[in-house]
Amino acid sequence: MTAKRRLALNGALGIERSVILPAAGYMGITKQPFTAAVIGNAAARRVCLRSPEAFSWFCNVCPAGSEQIGQLLRRYRDQGACGVGEFASQLPFDHSQVESVLAWCRELGLPFLFHMSPEENWGYGVVDRPGLPLLEKELQKFPELQLIGHSKVFWYEISKGTEHPSPALRNSCPVGAVREGRLADLFRAFPNLWGDLSAAGGSNALLRDEDYGLSFLKEFQDRLLFGTDVLDEAGLSPLGGWLDRMYLQGKITETVYRKVCRDNALRLLKIGPARERAAEF
Repeated sequence: MTAKRRLALNGALGIERSVILPAAGYMGITKQPFTAAVIGNAAARRVCLRSPEAFSWFCNVCPAGSEQIGQLLRRYRDQGACGVGEFASQLPFDHSQVESVLAWCRELGLPFLFHMSPEENWGYGVVDRPGLPLLEKELQKFPELQLIGHSKVFWYEISKGTEHPSPALRNSCPVGAVREGRLADLFRAFPNLWGDLSAAGGSNALLRDEDYGLSFLKEFQDRLLFGTDVLDEAGLSPLGGWLDRMYLQGKITETVYRKVCRDNALRLLKIGPARERAAEF
């Protein structure tokens, strides 16, 4: 997906702005550089400098010494990065190196978007157990930091599952009715938790049980973010079309629709609108 192709796709879908999530280091246990498929920090910044009306960017880092991480994040923030992510180093969420990144994000006012892994030596992303106790620990420890949940393992917790779910199940897209799970508890308890609805995990969480999905959307309308998270046109999820239909059918209000599709991101990331369109969408 080149920037030119992304702009064309955004035009076709009515997307005003893309927030680029670059790569840093290695993808979990595979030891394959992220940059084999995803651009890094410098390239993401160049895209935004060329097309500032259409692109913003997060920065990304691999855990290292605290001062080194602090210097990197401060430099990226000063260069225009509006957040960190998606963070995908495969360490327990409460690992000291992860907490160092979180502490610097708090210090610098950078939201933190994370991918999750169901256990160590499985894929990529910060590791947490069923029920997300380590995420809860970090939400408590960093109440001023905005943490943005992403990926199948995070969204699996929208519903109660089996008593001892396998890693593969937690990293899947379950079907069927939702029995309200851990996520609603965490969203209610911690106003610094946000939800990235992109990719298969986020879209499936809302679409698998439309009645519950609409209820969740309305209750947490101020902290949910539409996204695509794709590298090519073939990977688009059905979320965008579903949100359009729910709005046009009157199942969500224009206020909810605007917040989730656009306004929450502008507010959280402190991005100026590409165009001031108070009456248009």
